[in-house]
Amino acid sequence: MVLGSNLSGNVSEIPVWFGINYNRQLRLIILAVLFIVSLGGNVGFFVWMWFNRRTRNRINTFMVHLCCADLLVAFFALLSQFIVELLELTWLMGDVGCRLFKILQCFTLFASSNMVVAIAIDRYHSVLYPFKQRLGVYVIIIPAWLIAFFLSIPQAFLWKVIPDKQGTVGCHTSLEKNWQKQTYLTWVALVMFFIPFILITSFYLRITFRLWQRRNTVLPGKNQRRRNAKMKTLKMTFVIITFFVVCGLPYFALDMYRFTGRGNVDRNAYAVLGIFSVSHCAVNPFIFLAFNARSNSSPASIRYHDNSVLVSTPSRGLI
Repeated sequence: MVLGSNLSGNVSEIPVWFGINYNRQLRLIILAVLFIVSLGGNVGFFVWMWFNRRTRNRINTFMVHLCCADLLVAFFALLSQFIVELLELTWLMGDVGCRLFKILQCFTLFASSNMVVAIAIDRYHSVLYPFKQRLGVYVIIIPAWLIAFFLSIPQAFLWKVIPDKQGTVGCHTSLEKNWQKQTYLTWVALVMFFIPFILITSFYLRITFRLWQRRNTVLPGKNQRRRNAKMKTLKMTFVIITFFVVCGLPYFALDMYRFTGRGNVDRNAYAVLGIFSVSHCAVNPFIFLAFNARSNSSPASIRYHDNSVLVSTPSRGLI
């Protein structure tokens, strides 16, 4: 599973992935640093949004929900995993708490991936169908949250509290056979990364092709400023999506390779890449802030800023 958590059905098997053969201190340090960076970045994003609350546009709404999902990842995936591993995987919250914990952990990770896809869908419609009625923002966002929730429910039936011979309990899966573990990890990898990756890639290939077709188009004043604003937004979302792919691909590819049984996987690399796979959640707010650092919002009528992705509105569907 993501974050490199073990799938052993018995606590006595923990050393295979989380015992003396794995640098626990390094992983704890990385989890702590990533949590602090993620918390600081997302809080900074919401502070920026508060001071620029009169500035309203589509991409800001998507970013609010993406950063909400990322903030949930910081608490329910990074911080909670840090605490669990600090306790050496001893579980203190009972069987129901174990199941709820895994539901919340998967829900936040699925939601973050879904929001990246939602942004790609919105950009796709913005570029390829600029003169058609746009889908409402929440028509895209609400299904992204709901899909993440429903995909997380199976965790309640796959994880439970299992004691070892000394009576120490941990939160582990009940999957025992290798094919069951491989099926589960394949499903997680598909839902959390590979399907979003395929969708995002297809959307942005179409976007790139369309922009290439329009590369020599010359537009008059206000239309050119609108195009500049759209291009700024596209660049920002492209950077966000690039980090999503770069952070997730090494871990999920290694995860699939590990269960083919074709070779040994370095346990330290696996443990670190498990955290790195969700590190895009810490980077996203900083990407937004970097693209909007010099933006100035205005409560006046529509005004485009050539150096910003923002459009001071009330306006619908411009970006």
